[in-house]
Amino acid sequence: MSARSGPGATTPHSSRGAAFGDFDNDGDLDVLVMNMNEPPSLLRNDLPQQNGWLQVRLQGTRSDRMGLGATVTVTAGGRKQAQALLSQGSYYSVDDPRLHFGLGAADKADRIEVRWPSGQVDTLENVAGRRVVTIREGDALVAGSTSVLDLDGRAVDPLAIEGRASVLVFVRTDCPIANRYAPEIRRLQERFAARGAAFWLVYADAAEPVEAIRAHLRAFDLPARALRDSGHVLVRRAGARVTPEAAVFVPGAGGARLAYRGRIDDRYVDFDRMRAAPTTHDLEDALEAVLAGRAGPRETTTAVGCFLADVE
Repeated sequence: MSARSGPGATTPHSSRGAAFGDFDNDGDLDVLVMNMNEPPSLLRNDLPQQNGWLQVRLQGTRSDRMGLGATVTVTAGGRKQAQALLSQGSYYSVDDPRLHFGLGAADKADRIEVRWPSGQVDTLENVAGRRVVTIREGDALVAGSTSVLDLDGRAVDPLAIEGRASVLVFVRTDCPIANRYAPEIRRLQERFAARGAAFWLVYADAAEPVEAIRAHLRAFDLPARALRDSGHVLVRRAGARVTPEAAVFVPGAGGARLAYRGRIDDRYVDFDRMRAAPTTHDLEDALEAVLAGRAGPRETTTAVGCFLADVE
């Protein structure tokens, strides 16, 4: 042990345990050594480093809340690393629950796969490095992003707009009002998809199984791509409260900008009252406007439908 290690490593102590973790959140691992009858020693790893890194924090839902027992596999730069999150460590010590992965010269992880004790498998792709990534069981969400899962468990960000607009239609499998709008949703997608508007059906009820959603799509012949927003990432971003409710996002200087949120049309006056035919086609009007490069007639309207559960 050379003098370059510092007094924490060269000074004799009677020690009984050690905990490993990124104590100063700078992307490398430090060590806290528990000494007998004296304060602990913190061995900070402060050597200059240019390589990439990634830390993964787990949040279990069906499995242990901390994610104990889960295995995380990170693929980056042609290399694959795997770690299991365990509770044991040194004597009377517990390591940082965030799993640390070195990325070498890579600046991102090509793929992160989490296998939970429940059997759930979550996958994220193209995750930027030099950050802490929080993954919630069943959602595969990166904190601060608008990525959610499709029905195959792949992470998708519908607000990374590649066309001219992204249309989110919030639905539920058991909402009669939302189901009544299936033909109108089909009509609008057929009309505007070729003009650069991407349509997404967003299922925001965490209790709805994937197979129930697939059956719902078949039963009502819904053509749009389906997403599961059980963590309400898109619900909060759009400000949605009920189903059906639509949100239109367009590209902006700082990312996706909300151009319209509200009802599809004014057919429903109240939950138990509806017109024979709508007099205003709000979503259609909003799309005509944004695709023409102008502001719509209304930025928000009040949607009538089934309330979304647990909306903050």
